[in-house]
Amino acid sequence: MTAHHLGTLLRHLRPETFSGLFLLPLRIGFRGRPLRLFRRRPGQGGSRKKITRRNHRLYLESILESSTNTAIVATDQDLRIWLFNGEAERLLGLPRQEALDRSLVDIHDRFASRRGRDFRQVMDELRNRGRCHFEMWRNGHFLDVQISSLRDSDQDFAGLLLMGRDVTSLKRAEEEKKRSLLRLQRAEKMEAIGLLAGGVAHDLNNILSGVINYPELLLATLPPDSEYRQPLQSILDAGQRAAAVVNDLLTMSRGVAMAWQSVSLNDLVRDYLQSLEGRQLASRHPGVRIRFHPAPSLCPCRCSPIHITKMIMNLVTNAVEAAGEQGEVHISTACGAAADNTARGNGHAGGDVVVLEVRDTGPGIPAEHRDKIFEPFYSTKVLGRSGSGLGLAVVWNAVHSHDGNIEVGSDSRGTVFTVRLPAGKEADDTRQDATGDRAESPLPRGTGSVLVVDDDAMQREISRQMLTHLGYSAYTVSSGEEALTYLQHHRVEVVLLDMVLGGMSGYETFRQIIGLHPEQYVLLASGYS
Repeated sequence: MTAHHLGTLLRHLRPETFSGLFLLPLRIGFRGRPLRLFRRRPGQGGSRKKITRRNHRLYLESILESSTNTAIVATDQDLRIWLFNGEAERLLGLPRQEALDRSLVDIHDRFASRRGRDFRQVMDELRNRGRCHFEMWRNGHFLDVQISSLRDSDQDFAGLLLMGRDVTSLKRAEEEKKRSLLRLQRAEKMEAIGLLAGGVAHDLNNILSGVINYPELLLATLPPDSEYRQPLQSILDAGQRAAAVVNDLLTMSRGVAMAWQSVSLNDLVRDYLQSLEGRQLASRHPGVRIRFHPAPSLCPCRCSPIHITKMIMNLVTNAVEAAGEQGEVHISTACGAAADNTARGNGHAGGDVVVLEVRDTGPGIPAEHRDKIFEPFYSTKVLGRSGSGLGLAVVWNAVHSHDGNIEVGSDSRGTVFTVRLPAGKEADDTRQDATGDRAESPLPRGTGSVLVVDDDAMQREISRQMLTHLGYSAYTVSSGEEALTYLQHHRVEVVLLDMVLGGMSGYETFRQIIGLHPEQYVLLASGYS
């Protein structure tokens, strides 16, 4: 039923226009079927049963009342409401008895437009164009509203017709479609970056090995007052920062093995804050107060501790750097229930999730940047200013690789990141030291023989020199075949084996070494780790 047809119908609903029945002039559609309305033409009495004006009006009003998907409101020329159907009552939240015979001006707030157009603007548009169309939010419903002027047979103003449809489900479907498209685009972008990262990280690690290990070796042999210590330390620091970028790339590409455990998120947060990295972060920002609020009896989290610790580190680092010189960072944990299928999986029961919240008191993230903050190398002055530029991208990958979700809220008072991860059953008795806490102490020295198997000449030489400096007898070969030949004639305490070899693979070499000497200790290494 169109607004034009309904307007015609409403003109005939007006009591002063009734004079009985007439035949055929109105044909409108209702629920997919044609509907005919009759009125007697002058002089056509015949044997038709006469009905009163009131019965005729009630009959037609019942047709409009049965319109279950369209709110219909009609006024007279004084804007006094004389028709207010049940759907209008439901959508506008106003009882019909309170609406009837009242001026539309008295209840204009019920038609407040979501776009900020007030009633006066609506009336101005009606006077200029004869109709008005807008969308509004009312009582939990998103409404599509059309207002048209009614004209009598002399084209004089006869009132207003308002028609509103509940398009909430349609709007929600459109918004969900947009969100799904954004998630798909982000996932495809992350996958492409992950493939690229996995391809270059191995070679980058091999290159950086010399940049990091040679300065370490030289620093270990120089006297404390040597003028070369500071330049070498600068080279070492730069190499370690580059290695951190490679590590982030590997995390994004899931090149770091994911060993799943049920652990307490409280323990992972404490371990990070007490680790070398956590203490260094606090020392770089002495004015920022970091507060941890652990939930008592927190349900365990089924996760890869290495990846979740990396996520915690990046979230806390980002928050500390965004908080300003005298800001605060609050870290809290909680148990909750998944609102939907997100964060369900990995064997946890009942849809329970573990919640991690990291909140800072910084200036907040502008709305135009929030959809982009998880993109690699995207940064603004209110986000973290150090690191690889991959911090939040690593967070996003870690969360989604655990079938979790992450939400961001931000205003002028600060920013909060809320992560939900699947809950586990019982915490494992042991957990890995995922923080990588490295005490600043001399490297331990030892004795014994080590065979280094690596197809990269620089890696072999660095390993030989480092092991020799630490007191070991080091021997090197460049392939798996050479390693097997060497071990057929010599015994060593440990074999240091690169898993990515030309010719015989690292795995096949390992299998044959164990076949040759079942008790042989083998340390596996790879530029992908």
